[in-house]
Amino acid sequence: MCIQLGKLRLQNGQDITIVSPLHMLMDKALMNEVSILVKLKHKNLVELVGYSIQGEIVHLVYHFATHATLNRVIHDPLSILSDWNKRYKILLEIARVLVYLHMQAPGPIIHGDIKSGNIVLDEIFYPKLSNFGVASKIEESDCTYVDQVYGTGRYMAPELRNKHCLSTKVDVYSFGVLVLETIFGYKVPANNKQLIEYVSTVTRYIDMGWKYLTQERISNPIDPKIDVDTSSIETFIKIGLSCTDSDPLHRPTKEEVVDMFLDESSVLRFLPKKEE
Repeated sequence: MCIQLGKLRLQNGQDITIVSPLHMLMDKALMNEVSILVKLKHKNLVELVGYSIQGEIVHLVYHFATHATLNRVIHDPLSILSDWNKRYKILLEIARVLVYLHMQAPGPIIHGDIKSGNIVLDEIFYPKLSNFGVASKIEESDCTYVDQVYGTGRYMAPELRNKHCLSTKVDVYSFGVLVLETIFGYKVPANNKQLIEYVSTVTRYIDMGWKYLTQERISNPIDPKIDVDTSSIETFIKIGLSCTDSDPLHRPTKEEVVDMFLDESSVLRFLPKKEE
């Protein structure tokens, strides 16, 4: 974990944030972040404008003044992020930056730790993806086997956790968990399978309508802080499920995920069958 040393406004009006590691292992992560971010440029990535190395201590300077993380605004009981359209736009922008990392950046680049805590927001909730400490540049292949696994277990794809298999589909899986978390508004449980099974139970009945869900005594799982017609959010539950398919070969690419956000008719191609 890093600590934010402070926010500054330069004479030219530019807002910057300075961060530093809490322990020595984070120095290596920050150097990895430097080596990757200096090669990348996208409107939804935190912009690294400089760094300082003093002995074994690293400080990074970002051109961004963080107002909050997505994790904070989702789980804050007094959250003002009640407009579903704003949450939708945040997810869409993160999907687009992952298309950049996977298909357009010098790479592909696997972020490796997609989660709500690594999405920073400004005062108008414009999102940027941060924390590239465990990111990896890989060759174009379905799977690259790695000796060590990094990331946040609750969002981690099963093939990475169990087989150390790293691919772009790892980020797709984490993004799917992020989508479901953003819709339901409760923290991802320590046992990730609990969340996916719960969502599958709900999604199995979506086509029968929310009225049937009530008859089955399944409570409405949508975050009560979201101001949205529940029937209009079914598509995004399905997107979350398609991204969290247990088989990485059945998950969509990030480009296909963006297409699903923009064209609901493309979702059905990827909706997984419920596992018995």
